[in-house]
Amino acid sequence: MAGISGGPRGRHPLPDPPDTHRGVQLGESGFVDRLDSSRDGGVTGSLGERIGAGAYATRLWSFQTARWLPNVPLYQDVMLYLGDDAGFIYAVDAATGHGRRSISTADRITGTPSVVDHVLFAPNNDFVSLDSDRGTLLVQVQSDRQQVSVLAVVNGMVIAAGLRIPTGFVQAIDPVTAVEQWRIDLPGMVIGPPQLAGDRRVVATAAGEILAIATATGQVAWRASVPGAMQSPSTVGEEAVFLTSSQGADGFVTALDRATGTERWQSPWAGRALLSPVLVAQRLVAASDAIVSVFDAQTGRAIRNQDGPDAITALGTGQNDAVLVGDSSGSLAALSSTEGTVQWRWHSSQFLLIAGLSITGEAIYVVSGSQLVAIAPPR
Repeated sequence: MAGISGGPRGRHPLPDPPDTHRGVQLGESGFVDRLDSSRDGGVTGSLGERIGAGAYATRLWSFQTARWLPNVPLYQDVMLYLGDDAGFIYAVDAATGHGRRSISTADRITGTPSVVDHVLFAPNNDFVSLDSDRGTLLVQVQSDRQQVSVLAVVNGMVIAAGLRIPTGFVQAIDPVTAVEQWRIDLPGMVIGPPQLAGDRRVVATAAGEILAIATATGQVAWRASVPGAMQSPSTVGEEAVFLTSSQGADGFVTALDRATGTERWQSPWAGRALLSPVLVAQRLVAASDAIVSVFDAQTGRAIRNQDGPDAITALGTGQNDAVLVGDSSGSLAALSSTEGTVQWRWHSSQFLLIAGLSITGEAIYVVSGSQLVAIAPPR
């Protein structure tokens, strides 16, 4: 998941409780009250003060890496795979946090790895594949002026995307021979990994263009655009594709028909759009700067806006229809998507949750600076 930089905005965490493995209880304010009306009739504000004392998550373990972690980890077969800015790929036991192995590549890891049939694929400005059990290099693709930033593995093909100066691209590569199967050049850099939509992949560019591409052939099924620029990939639902974009000081949330690409609805939105929205219980939740906004996913009606204490840097879904919100002070809060109340909190030892969250079963894996941390919500 993408994030934003920037320091805290006047809020400081409380000191650690005696048992530092239990995280940090963040006090009473959290998301603050505004209690005014939105332009579409939704209510703004927050009921964060209703949280009970002691409602914070438990830290299960932490894993320290060599450098900054810019991406969300991949969870597969009780293992977590992630890469850092120094070009190392790590395999970490998800239950214990013990590192099984680390693999050094030629360049920084620019996206979340994928693992298929014991083969690990990772973008590192080029593209590499490795034996995930032994960590040995299998294939490395190197192209002049090409910067692979994201990839996915679908039906035995690697779908890679990124920037080939001065344009963007998306391509399919045979993972065994490294031979290109098809390629589409785009006017701007691809933002985030191509999102799965049936037998298609939805690709978004920084220029605000969205394409649905047939995975097998590379044929463009539909093409659409949204106002302004995009800085995060789309979110694909059963019937619609949801996107956030910014044009100057104005933001927009847009829903496109998943089958045809036609616009279903578009809602204006205050602030910069920097994170992908999330779908929770027929609601679309989006984050802009220090505001969390909730929309009706079917109609685009604004339901609620909530102010956070710091710049929001991570957004995800949790248990019981909760929305997980991380901010630049290192705070993580689970908000009820229906009521907006804070269910629990946690605080990181590093100040910025920039990459995002990975949720599996009862554990939540948080990327914070150069640490990967596993936490468990309170029961």
